[in-house]
Amino acid sequence: MKNASLRSAWLVPALLAGLSGTPDEAAAQLPGMTRTYQVEHVVRRGPYLDAMLVGAKPELRFFFPADETCTALVRAEASVEYVSEGPFGKLRGGEAVCEPVGIGSLRTWRDRGPRGQRGEMIPRSRATFSVVYEDEQVAFARGRFLLASRVGWTSGADTLAVIPVTAVCSPILKRGQASVEFRPA
Repeated sequence: MKNASLRSAWLVPALLAGLSGTPDEAAAQLPGMTRTYQVEHVVRRGPYLDAMLVGAKPELRFFFPADETCTALVRAEASVEYVSEGPFGKLRGGEAVCEPVGIGSLRTWRDRGPRGQRGEMIPRSRATFSVVYEDEQVAFARGRFLLASRVGWTSGADTLAVIPVTAVCSPILKRGQASVEFRPA
């Protein structure tokens, strides 16, 4: 259970490793394709905006810089255009463009890539980190999360992980290290 909390969300660059899902979802992954989303909610967490985009499939959770452009574009109930470009895509609203700096919809991004083989060994690795932001719900831990590459990110050598602040996770956050494993399903 401890390891599952570390996999809950990561803030790292992502690589699109392949197309999957329904035909409509797969088409949305093609470079340059656009979809319209509504910003369901947005919460400022330190220097980031934590936003949930709904209304199209798949629903997406992103972390955006809390700069002037993104703060104006990524607001609750706003309608935004998601463009599939680069590692995360980007949001457009009129002339404004906002690029996410991380994702929170880990399962969605993992499912875009190929699945592991049945019976394959479950990889484990040690994560070392320090908490750089914390509120009542989540903590941002920065450090080495080398298994992040299994979900399609380029490097876990310097990564932010978003971890829920719970009775199970709090002691791990204080310790600054954990054993992490990756399960493809």
